[in-house]
Amino acid sequence: MALQRHGVRPPSSTKEITPLAADPWPTWDVPDGQLTSHGKQAIVELGQWEAQMLRARGLVREGCPKPGDVFAWANSGYQRTIDTADTLLRRRFLGAA
Repeated sequence: MALQRHGVRPPSSTKEITPLAADPWPTWDVPDGQLTSHGKQAIVELGQWEAQMLRARGLVREGCPKPGDVFAWANSGYQRTIDTADTLLRRRFLGAA
């Protein structure tokens, strides 16, 4: 199992660091600090791998747990953390993205 804070995201504030950079920062497909589409895809793949690993070890079986049986707490102050947890749990336990 992995313990992580969130998936791939841009810096929290490109406005503050842009003047300090020697080269221009890349453009992102999301607002500063939020989970990127690349980051979400990485979390989907991590969830798929973890689900397969847990099933192979007999720790969970197909259809278990049922939707609503698992509770996760994500820091409500950061949408990227909520999005990461939601994506990971849906993929790991429900097979959905």
